[in-house]
Amino acid sequence: MQEFRIDFRENAQKALNDIFDRYNELVGIDSAVSAVGKIKKAIEHLAYVPYIGKTCGQRELDVLGIRQLNCGNYICFYRLKENVVEVVDIIDGRTDYIKRLLENR
Repeated sequence: MQEFRIDFRENAQKALNDIFDRYNELVGIDSAVSAVGKIKKAIEHLAYVPYIGKTCGQRELDVLGIRQLNCGNYICFYRLKENVVEVVDIIDGRTDYIKRLLENR
């Protein structure tokens, strides 16, 4: 079984930092570490099972090969490039995430 490398684009890394900061400010450091840890664990699983996420169902994103993986309240958007899982962004699922992805592609 081929293992994929995980790469975070700038938007995705910034999203993780923002999630950490938000949780830390609202409920403390332990919750921030836990929330980001859960997201990272789900993403790390993609290294072994990269097709576990589903396509987005939006033509503009599907053409780009963008897939999505639910991580609690957040959705991780990624694409596969050879043996790399490129994490494009991590967005709160309660927002208009499709609009944000299309604006930032």
